[in-house]
Amino acid sequence: MEESDTSNYFLFFCVYKFSVILISGFPFQNNAQINDFSIMKNLGEGSFGLVKLVEHKATKEFYAMKVLIKAKVVKTKQVEHTLQEKKILQAISHPFLVNLKYSFKVLYTLQMIPI
Repeated sequence: MEESDTSNYFLFFCVYKFSVILISGFPFQNNAQINDFSIMKNLGEGSFGLVKLVEHKATKEFYAMKVLIKAKVVKTKQVEHTLQEKKILQAISHPFLVNLKYSFKVLYTLQMIPI
């Protein structure tokens, strides 16, 4: 394992165990919009929202899009946890962990698309 791989693992461990938000040197580029995706079908449902299968129109790649309903997140007082989840997924880069590829805010929902 290379030194950078070890530091990435340690970064995730620190963030997870102590709720410390550290931003690594991996740039998060969010240059897509919700209109860049075609919704194929629903994959599942949770307490805060849905998971949908989407296809990126330009690249024809498939992703699972997590759709969080803002009102449910606020009502259950999970705003801080949701923001921390987004920051953690943006900061980490490891082949065994989910990395955040895109995120959007639409009128009543938040969307996160990991790779």
